[in-house]
Amino acid sequence: FTGEISNEFFSVEKDISQKVLTECIIKYGVEVNDLLLTALSRAWNKITGQDNLAISMWHHGRDSFGGQHLEMERTVGWFTSIYPMLLACDVADINQHVRYTADTVRSVPNKGFGYGTLLNIAHKTELDCNTQMVYNYFGSHEEGGSIEKLFSIDRKLEHGEGISPLNKEVGDIPLCVIFNVEDGCFVGSLRHDKGFLDDNNANLLMKEFASQLSLL
Repeated sequence: FTGEISNEFFSVEKDISQKVLTECIIKYGVEVNDLLLTALSRAWNKITGQDNLAISMWHHGRDSFGGQHLEMERTVGWFTSIYPMLLACDVADINQHVRYTADTVRSVPNKGFGYGTLLNIAHKTELDCNTQMVYNYFGSHEEGGSIEKLFSIDRKLEHGEGISPLNKEVGDIPLCVIFNVEDGCFVGSLRHDKGFLDDNNANLLMKEFASQLSLL
């Protein structure tokens, strides 16, 4: 890699976003993440020709798991969990691809919670699986009621690093896609090492991502 990092912002048209968030969830009987990962993996195949995409799932880790209820009422923020997952990108039929992706996501024990503990037990300090992309979907920023209407996100303002250089588990991975729902649309950013994916292909990847969402 070159070490030269670029950050591209992207958005998906509102009609496509709303179709995914409503109709497609009912149609396929899956979660939003399953649909997004399907579209992303299909876009990756179209742009790079690769049949698989190794990602590091970045998750907030606040879910209950194993039938246990964790007392989190007096906590803030999230308990970040990062774990590797291999997505198939070359499933020809998009309906089958959604099912395959959903099964892949469901096969991860406890949504990856505890993977970091296993790394410590094995005396590992970082992910040892050569993942190509960090993936994080934050969900919707519109669910908290009227107070959110008082504020908006200005992406033109200068801001600090989204990922600390000390975070080796994320910072050394050449691609990082982070997005959420704002004003009814999927919006986000693609951070990429230009030696791994140049600006042109980065833009093509996110355009193809939106295109694949429209086909669901």
